[in-house]
Amino acid sequence: MMTDTTFCYPLTIPGDDRYPQLPGLEHVWVSEYPADRCGVDSTRLEAVLEHGIRVFIDLTEADEEHRLHNRRLLLSPYERKLKQLAAERGMTVAYHRIPVRDVTAPTVAQVCQALDLIDAALAARQPVLIHCLGGIGRSATVAACLLVRHGYTPTQALHAIQHQVRQSNTSKRFRDSPETHAQKKLVRDWPSGS
Repeated sequence: MMTDTTFCYPLTIPGDDRYPQLPGLEHVWVSEYPADRCGVDSTRLEAVLEHGIRVFIDLTEADEEHRLHNRRLLLSPYERKLKQLAAERGMTVAYHRIPVRDVTAPTVAQVCQALDLIDAALAARQPVLIHCLGGIGRSATVAACLLVRHGYTPTQALHAIQHQVRQSNTSKRFRDSPETHAQKKLVRDWPSGS
């Protein structure tokens, strides 16, 4: 957990024999939206940078909405602020948006694009954050497919993601992750090594 206010979990589970450790994947994190949704506070982004994350895979849409006090508001984009904060610290970051509609499964092409970006970042020893709005649907789907690509069975991958969500100290621990039947089906159908 990066901060007490951020829902974030490591992709791998150290010391748990039910889930084999996959070298390199200890540098992949799955999270809710890492910035202040209204664009006012940069504390969460600063914490993510201080944690060492250098590559951001953003699965939200540019015009995505969130709820605040029963009002619908557009998510505040954070790419510019992220790059500014990184530059102030002498860091280089990469930001990639792969827009997937909320509560849907990404397409095969979108998952392949995300997995290729993640693997390239890991090959360059760059820690990665995969996120959507809540951190349990779209991002969990991509993370589970990444586990399958690297040797987990689809069932192991789905259980590993759900296990990590259940371990979180937030209300999300009671939610399914991935969230929808279509998201879980995509993982179940994901070919090993793809």
